[in-house]
Amino acid sequence: MQVGRMRAVGSAFQKIRGTTVVISVSPEATAAVILQLAVDKHCACDSSLSRSTGYKLLYPDATLVQYIPGTVEEFTLAAYKAFIGKAYSKLILYICSEDEYLPCKLLLTFKTLTV
Repeated sequence: MQVGRMRAVGSAFQKIRGTTVVISVSPEATAAVILQLAVDKHCACDSSLSRSTGYKLLYPDATLVQYIPGTVEEFTLAAYKAFIGKAYSKLILYICSEDEYLPCKLLLTFKTLTV
């Protein structure tokens, strides 16, 4: 599977082009396992990243990876693959630092509530 990076730009999330790395994980891998492997690989490839920084694992639409979309089923790679219907090599998730994720998510939530 592939894991890229996202960053907050104002009140939106933007995928960072050219930052996708390939990681090998078992089909039973949970979001926490994928996040740890992705952070390790990204930190190894980009010295500007730090393992001490907290990160969030995100779907392509910038929602937090916790459950399979539209369900209350805990995330596993195999369940996500079945839901999406793509090969493992075509699955892409993203990481975003907590420092960027939390303020942007709060701003988006606030904008949604005030509209």
